[in-house]
Amino acid sequence: MGARMRLATGALAVAVLPATGAAVMVHQPDAGPPGRIVVSRDDGTGGRTLAARGAIPVVSPDGTRVAALTLPGAYAGRVRLIDVTGGRARTTSRVCRGGLLAWSPDSTRVACITESAAADGTVTGNGLAVVEAATGRSRVLVRAPGREVGSVGWAPDGRRIAYSDSRFGAVTPDVFVIAADGGSRPRLLIRRADRPVWGPRIAVARYSPRPAGAPATRTQVWTVGPGGGGARQLTSFRTTSPLVTGPSPALWVPGGRFILGAIGGTDTSDLVRVDARSGALVRLGPTQATVDGVSPDGRTLLFTTGFTGPGLRTRTMTIAGREGPALLRGAAFVSVSRDWTPGRR
Repeated sequence: MGARMRLATGALAVAVLPATGAAVMVHQPDAGPPGRIVVSRDDGTGGRTLAARGAIPVVSPDGTRVAALTLPGAYAGRVRLIDVTGGRARTTSRVCRGGLLAWSPDSTRVACITESAAADGTVTGNGLAVVEAATGRSRVLVRAPGREVGSVGWAPDGRRIAYSDSRFGAVTPDVFVIAADGGSRPRLLIRRADRPVWGPRIAVARYSPRPAGAPATRTQVWTVGPGGGGARQLTSFRTTSPLVTGPSPALWVPGGRFILGAIGGTDTSDLVRVDARSGALVRLGPTQATVDGVSPDGRTLLFTTGFTGPGLRTRTMTIAGREGPALLRGAAFVSVSRDWTPGRR
C-alpha cells in the first residue's frame, strides 16, 4: 500500500511511538528538503522526521521499518531500510531501480524492480528482485534484459509473488506467479493483465482484446485463482472517453467482501469499490485519488486526493463512502502499517 501525503498541523513535534509493532503512518512532505520522511500516529498527529532520508518511502506491515530508495533520485539503485524508532539505516546492494517497493506480509523482505542497460545507457529491460530486510542481501527472481516487469503483489503467506511482465516494449503485459525464494520458474497466471493484488483470490486489471498491434486501452477488474484457474470478470464498466482506461484494483478489504481501486486514465483516478461477489462497482466520490490503506476491521479506508503540491489532501472514508476531515496536507507517498486504526492516538 503506497501513495502520498503531508501533515495538516504546521510544525513537526516529536512523537512517542512504540518500540515494536507500532501502528503508524509514513509520508514524504511535498515541500521542503528533498528526501524527508515523516512518521506519525494513526491520525496524522505527532509527526517526527527520520534522520535517514530517501525517496518513495513505504512502511513495513508491522510498523517497525521504512523502505525507501536512496537519493539523489529514485533511480539510484539502492534500497535504504530505516528503523522507525531508533532511526538506524541499512543501505542495500545496488540492485533496485525505479519507483516500486513492496513489503512482504511478514515484514522480512522487500520486492523491487531491477533494470538493465546497454553500454550507452539505453534501458534494455526491467526485472524483479527481493531484498532481505535483516541483511540487505538481494535475490534476482526475474532477470531484466528483454523483460518489462511493472507491478507486484505478495501472497498472504509470503511464499509467492504475482507480477506483471511482458517482452520489453510490448503493449500489453501478462500476470505471472513465482516463488519468493526463487525456487521455481515463473508460471503464467492470466494473459492481458496488470496490477495483481492478492487476497482470497488474485484481483487484476485485465485489458480488453484489441486488434493486432493496437494498444489495449480498456480494463476491467477480474479475479483468478492462485493456480491460474477460475478466471472471472467482475466489472462491466463502460465509457466513451478515449482518455479513460477503466477500473483497476488497489487492495482487498479485510474479509474479502470488497476490492478498492480506481477508474484510471489520462489525468484520471476516481476512487471505486467493487463487490467481489457480484462485481457491482460503486464510485466513492473522490477524483484524482489514491488508496493508501484500510483499517483491520474493513470499515475505514485512507486515501489521498490531488497529484502533487500543496493541493494534496489525505482523508479517511467509511467503506460506504462518507468522507472524514483532512488528516494531512501537501504530502506524498502515504503508507500505513497493517494495524492502522483511524482515530487512535
